[in-house]
Amino acid sequence: MKTFSTTTRKNITASLIAPLAVIPATILISCYSLIVHNQSFSKLISETLFLTFFSLVIAYPITFTVGFSSVFILKRFQYFNLVNTLLIAFVIAFLFFVIFSNNVGIWLLSSYYSVVIALLYWYVFHKVVNKI
Repeated sequence: MKTFSTTTRKNITASLIAPLAVIPATILISCYSLIVHNQSFSKLISETLFLTFFSLVIAYPITFTVGFSSVFILKRFQYFNLVNTLLIAFVIAFLFFVIFSNNVGIWLLSSYYSVVIALLYWYVFHKVVNKI
C-alpha cells in the first residue's frame, strides 16, 4: 500500500533534487568571476564552496515550502507548466529582493538561482520521476 499519492511522491523527489542545481550554477558564476575579474584560484575555490553551501541552506527550505505548495496549487488548477513555474520563480526572487535587499546584484543572483531550481524542479517532476 502506498502512503502518498503520485503527485506527492513527485513533489518530494523534485524538492530533494532541484536545489542541487545550485551547485553547477555557482560553479558557472565562479568561472565567470575567474575569467572577468582575474581572481586568484584559491580564493575563488573558498568563495565558491561558501556560496554553494549558503545557497543550499537557503534553497532547500524555500523549495520545500514555496515550491511544493505552488506546484500543488498549480496542479490543482491544471496550470502546472514551465512558464508558470518560471513566473513563480521570478516572483519569489523579487520578493526576496524586496524583503532582504535593494541591491540589483542580489536580485539577479536570486533570480538566477530561482530559475535554475525551477527548471530542474519542473524537469524532475515531469521527466525523471515518470521513468522511475
